[in-house]
Amino acid sequence: MAETVGERLKRIRLEHNFTQKQIADYLGFKQGQIAKLESNERTLKSDSLIKLSNLYRCSPEYIILGIGEYSKTNLAFRSNEKN
Repeated sequence: MAETVGERLKRIRLEHNFTQKQIADYLGFKQGQIAKLESNERTLKSDSLIKLSNLYRCSPEYIILGIGEYSKTNLAFRSNEKN
């Protein structure tokens, strides 16, 4: 069975060791919206698709269709929040 968009988003996120909260903050979403994207209950809009493809350094086609080049890069988020 082919990988869904949500499954691909989750796999890529986990490969980069990002939390749903980190991705939600990056996109200006709530964490629950990322959970819905990853469970295919919500559709990825084009502006978010572009942001994620830039973050993960892959093509939008890779995220949507699973075609094209993708290789994990070492990325990190910086937080401006104080604990």
